[in-house]
Amino acid sequence: MSDDFTPEPQSSGALEPPRRPPPTAVGVMTPDPEPGSHSHHHSQARIPSPTEVLRPVFRAVAGALRGVAKVLERL
Repeated sequence: MSDDFTPEPQSSGALEPPRRPPPTAVGVMTPDPEPGSHSHHHSQARIPSPTEVLRPVFRAVAGALRGVAKVLERL
């Protein structure tokens, strides 16, 4: 090897050491699990519909109104 080789600066900038160290790891994408396969991860929680949320409330209100109606009948 010859010691008289000197690299020329490129138009994009001077030849200098990097300002930060290079990355030390390479990321690898994990493939999605096969459909139907059992995973140790919990599945994403399902958001209940408004009907599923309000049905117990309506039943409780209806029960309370029946109780009030029975009390009023006795008066």
